[in-house]
Amino acid sequence: MPEHLVPDVGQTVANCAAKPDNLLADAGYFSEANVCETTKWGVEPFIPPRRQKHSEEAKPVLGRPPANLGIKDRMWRKLATKPGRAVYALRRKSSNPSLGRSKRPADSDRFLLRGLVKVRSEWAFIALTHNLLKIYRAQPHAT
Repeated sequence: MPEHLVPDVGQTVANCAAKPDNLLADAGYFSEANVCETTKWGVEPFIPPRRQKHSEEAKPVLGRPPANLGIKDRMWRKLATKPGRAVYALRRKSSNPSLGRSKRPADSDRFLLRGLVKVRSEWAFIALTHNLLKIYRAQPHAT
């Protein structure tokens, strides 16, 4: 999985014709190569070196980092700072959870149709339904 990060960022830049300021990824994408490569592009990576329990709170750090810290320790330190925690907290707003729940109400873990064209059509229908329900639920309703 870590080997997909740099090509995905490249594809994002190609699709959007712009590069992001920050890169937020989960621990599965951490590697020194990924951190170095995204930094070369001028993108600030926020990738924890290992999984962290939700209840596990990073100890806040203050002051300048020591000069002899490795990439992994620098990343931990950056994620433990107040600005680092604030930036990484933006991952909670990602679209992944809603995509994962899209097929759950139908009690289905696979597509009903076969073939790429049919699966894309089925997915478009699922996404459309999901978005329409979000819009409907956001509207004030008379009771």
